[in-house]
Amino acid sequence: MSVHGGGSTCAQIARAYVRAGYNVIFFSPESPMHPVVHGEVVEVRTDWCDYGKLKSEATADDILHIALPCVEAECMLADFGGHALYHCRDNWDIWYNQSKHAPDWRWYVPGLEGQLIYDVDISYGVSPALQYYIGADAVLSNAYDPCIFKWVDHRPPVKRAVLWGFSGGFVDFTLIQQVAALTPDIEYVLIGDGGGPVDDPDTNVRFLGPRQIDELPAIAEQCDVGLVLRHGPVAEYMCPIKSWEYLGSGLRFVSAGYDYPSSDYNPACTISPSTESQDIAATIRNVYELIPELTEEQAAEHTWDKRVERILLDLRAIS
Repeated sequence: MSVHGGGSTCAQIARAYVRAGYNVIFFSPESPMHPVVHGEVVEVRTDWCDYGKLKSEATADDILHIALPCVEAECMLADFGGHALYHCRDNWDIWYNQSKHAPDWRWYVPGLEGQLIYDVDISYGVSPALQYYIGADAVLSNAYDPCIFKWVDHRPPVKRAVLWGFSGGFVDFTLIQQVAALTPDIEYVLIGDGGGPVDDPDTNVRFLGPRQIDELPAIAEQCDVGLVLRHGPVAEYMCPIKSWEYLGSGLRFVSAGYDYPSSDYNPACTISPSTESQDIAATIRNVYELIPELTEEQAAEHTWDKRVERILLDLRAIS
């Protein structure tokens, strides 16, 4: 099970189910040809699975957590004996159209998502915009893995800002350069595969390249504020997992351009008044005045364990 990049989300959810007392079968089209055991999690490739046998063994206490609207999910859902939920994590329609129906999107079937939402017991979107777009029952925000991200108290002044998950397709690098130029006393650390020019010692922007998720806490500990700056057609629907990873690390963060996540969903968030570089720079400088208090107790409400607890409560309520 990968723990690298955004694709680790489902692996983190699987481990949260384990901590809640479940044994987990983790289906993925990218898994090895033969089942792999990770403690209480068994990783199985979707096209090497006996769905009939699995469904025949399912009990009323079992949960089918669907995170991708694929044919295999619909196959497993048919006559499933336990509870089922659909957890939409992105606007797959936009992604599919942007891919120009590329071969690696062969799993996508237009209209299947709506059928899944109709068939499951409950459905979630990770953001209000995504919930509305797909017609899901509720919002279930992303979260952080408490076994990876640990709370650290951070204090002003702001000397170093970090943006991980840096991708050229979702981040306006020119905007970051403009913000950095307005705050020459703050170092900007970018982590991810978004590229960019070779480090220039005369600037205050640093590219660290891709990092494994378990390397991020040590980096966060050395920073004072996180950044969530995104753009593009899918950005409106996103629920950047980095937002909750910053929170789990004790970092306040500055968002710009979208009103989600807001402090109503994430107490570590403050939103720039606009996407103008001057407003973003000022918000970064003043983030500790805008969020004077942030506590470990607040962060603890936004772990994947808490999200699984919410799912279990929702399923019990409709039983």
